[in-house]
Amino acid sequence: MVNFMKMGEPLDDNALAQMSKKEREFWFSFLHRANQEIAQRENKHSKRPFQPSASLKRKHLRAIKEYGGAKYCQVRQLEIIFRFK
Repeated sequence: MVNFMKMGEPLDDNALAQMSKKEREFWFSFLHRANQEIAQRENKHSKRPFQPSASLKRKHLRAIKEYGGAKYCQVRQLEIIFRFK
């Protein structure tokens, strides 16, 4: 079992409040898209790790490169759920 408490910093209201509007909007968009894809794959009874869409792959790469996303636990959790590499 994965201990999600030790996976990184939470991308919570406090973290988001310190970001620019553009960065906050990116995170909302990225996480919303990820949740949509998880729901779609689970409804189809797909096996994990899921293959992400090209759009989600691009957003994940942007999250890592532009916004330092590797430090956030939500991003690390998604890397277990999806096959980004």
